[in-house]
Order: sequence, then C-alpha cells, then structure tokens
Amino acid sequence: MNPAKEPMSLFRKLGFAAVNKVVEHFYSRVLDDDELRPFFAHTDMQELSRHQAAFLAMVLGGTDHYGGRSIRSAHAGRGIGNHHFDKVAGHLQAALENAGLAAPDVAQVLTMVGSLRKDVVGTPA
Repeated sequence: MNPAKEPMSLFRKLGFAAVNKVVEHFYSRVLDDDELRPFFAHTDMQELSRHQAAFLAMVLGGTDHYGGRSIRSAHAGRGIGNHHFDKVAGHLQAALENAGLAAPDVAQVLTMVGSLRKDVVGTPA
C-alpha cells in the first residue's frame, strides 16, 4: 500500500504531547472519583502515567511496542467489576473529548479499550 494513501493514525493526529495531556486529564478525573481512587492508593502515579501514555500511543497507532505488563496481569486480583470498567471508560471518554478528538475518533478508541474488558474485569490473581 502506498504510505501517502494510508489513513492517518489517531496518534499522528494528536501527537505525543497531546497523548500525555489526555493521560494527565484522565488520571486527574479517575483520582477525583471516590469509587476509583482506592485502586490507586499504593501506586506510583508517575510510573503508571508513563506506561499509560505508551499504551495509549500504541492503541492510537503510534507505536507497536508497549513495554508494560500485560493488561491481564496488571489488573489481576484487583477486584475490578464491570461498573468500575465503565466508570474508567467514561473518564477516558471525557479526557479524549477534552483533547479535541472528534466523536468518531473517541468512539474508535473506546471500542478498542472496550475489547480489553475480559482481561480487566474480575481477573483472578
């Protein structure tokens, strides 16, 4: 396929600086959520934010090498339910919209993230 004809990835539309801002806004919202905050009580948020930015860049088509743990192992045994997953997805949606992503692009990201539900929700340790 001719690279000039390939569709622009969401990562190329945003750039890494915007991805970092999305992650910052996302975690600000998550940590302000009384129900979600306890999941992060003993978490190095700077390290988590770096991993999340790399993961989001990969999801958006910016890179194909994410160096963090698997989604399943990172969430295993944490007691995450479907309602927690939905709340986190809502905060991600708000962060993406805040960054100026168009509705179809936000929907695309949420669909990709939604496909991870089985690896995040109720995964035993």
